[in-house]
Amino acid sequence: MNFITDAIQASPVYLAVRYEFEVTDGVTTIVIPSNTSCFRLSQFPGGGVVNTAYTIRVRSSNGAAPAAFTAWGDPCIVSTPIARL
Repeated sequence: MNFITDAIQASPVYLAVRYEFEVTDGVTTIVIPSNTSCFRLSQFPGGGVVNTAYTIRVRSSNGAAPAAFTAWGDPCIVSTPIARL
């Protein structure tokens, strides 16, 4: 991640129409719903913090609610850049 405003992209899932991203900074954990396979940390409370590691998992659904979601994928860690002067 070069900029804190960059989109975080999951691999698109064939026929998926909904995604959920579970995002945690080690203190706060939220689920961010999306109709696409990406989201931005600006959706996290506080908008994302520089020089912070976030653990992210994603799951998808191929139908409108109440269609079930897949199991959560493996977590990945995304680190935000340090503050620039």
